[in-house]
Amino acid sequence: MAIYLRVTVDGQRPEALTGKTCDPSRWNTQAGRAIGTKEDVRSLNSNLDTLQDHPSTYFRTIQN
Repeated sequence: MAIYLRVTVDGQRPEALTGKTCDPSRWNTQAGRAIGTKEDVRSLNSNLDTLQDHPSTYFRTIQN
């Protein structure tokens, strides 16, 4: 399953693909995070944390 980033900016809700994927059986919908402790899951969740902490940087990157 593809993972999207959605942010509200000036009342608009643009969304973009993060370029990351996750097996749906390993996804916690409420937390918005992958489930598990293996390196691939920790790396994915770390990338998602970075995107969540700095969404404006990500959206500027994909708009250019």
